[in-house]
Amino acid sequence: MKRPRLIISGVIVLALIVGGVLWLHAVDSPVSATNVSESTSVVTAEKASNNMGKMVSVSGSYAQFSYPSLFTPLPPQSLSGNVVASYGYERRTQIPWQLNITINFLAADEVGNDSAYNAAIHNPTRYSSSSEMANGSTVTVMTDTTSDGYDKVAFLFRGSYSVDISLNSNDASDAAQQQAILNEVIQSWRWK
Repeated sequence: MKRPRLIISGVIVLALIVGGVLWLHAVDSPVSATNVSESTSVVTAEKASNNMGKMVSVSGSYAQFSYPSLFTPLPPQSLSGNVVASYGYERRTQIPWQLNITINFLAADEVGNDSAYNAAIHNPTRYSSSSEMANGSTVTVMTDTTSDGYDKVAFLFRGSYSVDISLNSNDASDAAQQQAILNEVIQSWRWK
């Protein structure tokens, strides 16, 4: 009778030890999360840049990029239309900042099939356009000139896909840091 209790007690102690080791490993491991309907891995990088904190690297099915650890991932949104992946982040301050990244599949490889790009390019009284180079690709940046805060969207195209990277906030007091963050995300972008 004492032998089965001893075995059960031993199994319980072993289970507690294994559980504790697994918990410690999880606490010590890099961040891992998903924010889209696809398989995505997230790892905190050691690089710190421009008062942005560490950069968090994200690798999904379509691309990889980094965003500042000052931002918190938002719950995943359901995908619709030509959107194949969507990432949302928020910097929680008195006036929140929103960083959104949307990857679109474009039928017939036409930039006009990116609805956000199409809406911005056809509304020049609201959006001013500029271009820059990032990783050998032209990036079109649209600025909402009617916004009281910071509101920019960068558009990158590759074959049948586009990505819309937007950063917006009603807070225009730190436009230099917001621009640095948008530039950092754009420069980190790598299509797969």
